[in-house]
Amino acid sequence: MQLFGMLLGRISGLFKGRRTLPENRIRRQLFVLLLLVGCFLLPSCTGSERGKTGGILSPPKNIQHTLVPAGVKLTWEEIPGALQYTVFWGTERQEYRYLLHTAQNSAVITGLQPGNLYAFAVTTWSPVGESEYSAESVVVYDNEPRRAVAHLATGQSLLRRGFFEDALAYLSASIWLDPAGTEAYRMRALVNEKMNRPEYARRDYAMAEKLFNGKPLSLRRPVP
Repeated sequence: MQLFGMLLGRISGLFKGRRTLPENRIRRQLFVLLLLVGCFLLPSCTGSERGKTGGILSPPKNIQHTLVPAGVKLTWEEIPGALQYTVFWGTERQEYRYLLHTAQNSAVITGLQPGNLYAFAVTTWSPVGESEYSAESVVVYDNEPRRAVAHLATGQSLLRRGFFEDALAYLSASIWLDPAGTEAYRMRALVNEKMNRPEYARRDYAMAEKLFNGKPLSLRRPVP
């Protein structure tokens, strides 16, 4: 770095005084060449300096959510070098009205309105700034067991219309409120199949069969 500065000073000195047009052109070309070489060598141009300080990190991945009595607990994979994370949420997709900062790779979001669908996203902070949003995650928070049937009906409707992620959220809320809901498990298994999540689908079918007195359920039963 110091050597580059000395060379730059020497080359700049060549411009002092009057020069003929060819001489100036040669010196300008040499000056530009030196700048390009210096930029290539400097960490700030090559990106190695950003790597040393962490750079703009990737957003969190594999965000998982769990309904808890106080609200919704979010967890995600830890990002090496992260200073902190920011959780965003709201009742509209990609329209976040609230945020929370945390140094941990998890957070419990409280103060949610029961019965609403919420969209969540998380960003990562490094010394040079904030990442892009993570993939959005949707959750229906509720603590009223009497709404389990209503959430099941909403999930079925969304499944028929092809809104699989939202359907998954409502069916999961129905199961949270009524863990013995056979139909909610079966519907959620269908959604997981549509979303290419075979392992989750198998688990839900297995639970539905267990609740249904051990009788096998069709893996391709149509949505009513």
